[in-house]
Amino acid sequence: MLADFVPCIVVSGKITLNIPENDNLKLAVLSIDPIGNAHSGVLINPTKIQSLDKNQGLFSIELDKTMKGTDPITGKSKTVTKINGLALYNTGDESIVFKPGNIVTVTATVTK
Repeated sequence: MLADFVPCIVVSGKITLNIPENDNLKLAVLSIDPIGNAHSGVLINPTKIQSLDKNQGLFSIELDKTMKGTDPITGKSKTVTKINGLALYNTGDESIVFKPGNIVTVTATVTK
């Protein structure tokens, strides 16, 4: 989990990631229902800005109040609103090894 904004929702923002270059590493944009009835989420591919050292890269993602991505369960395109959570998600079967210096910076404007 990268961020939990409950009870607020994201209006806009930006995420900058210094992470391993791995096609299986996605950002999960989440709408988490605090009472557990209507969770929703999509997976988004980070946009590569540049390669850094061996198998490491700098990536970014722009946040908006409505985000379109891939449903992790169905694999189909889906839109999520009322975003109040962010997480890294590994779509592969093998572990992704993070190194010292791998960081994620989140800047977000939220509303209640």
